[in-house]
Amino acid sequence: MGPLGHTVVSGAVAGGVWAATGSMPAAGIALGVGVLMDVDHLYDYYHRYVKREDGQIFVLLHAWEYSLVGLAVWAFVFLNPLLLGAVLGHLAHVTTDHVANHLSRYAYSIVYRVAHGFDAAYIFPSGNSVHSHKPAFWLLQLDRRLGNWLEYRIEALFRGSVRRAARSEATSTPADD
Repeated sequence: MGPLGHTVVSGAVAGGVWAATGSMPAAGIALGVGVLMDVDHLYDYYHRYVKREDGQIFVLLHAWEYSLVGLAVWAFVFLNPLLLGAVLGHLAHVTTDHVANHLSRYAYSIVYRVAHGFDAAYIFPSGNSVHSHKPAFWLLQLDRRLGNWLEYRIEALFRGSVRRAARSEATSTPADD
């Protein structure tokens, strides 16, 4: 699910948090966490596009365990509306991603991903991780024509940088020893 979907779902969760707790800051935290936790995709983009490593998927903030621990801490240790907002925002995000992305049963378990070395083959049951690295325009769920145009432009940019790197390697000569 992209930012627009997460904003709608997190807005509803934030409204529920505000209604239940009367805390506007808690509602804001629910909305913020529910939308902004996708920032962890930047780490995956770095590995894919800068380091040219393609076999792993990290998304370190996307894990059921964080929500479960947060709910336990909220219920038994720190009964605070701000913590509740953060936990419910996180839970809504992970739940909607899990349902929308059709990944393996354990794909949103950080323990599972760590145990398998973040190997994309375990996270994507079909073995096809092609959609895990779509550039930011895909996440924004833009109009199809605009999205296609942006995809063409961004792919051209990446192809150009690869060609420049290849030319640079071809023209450099190893130092004589």
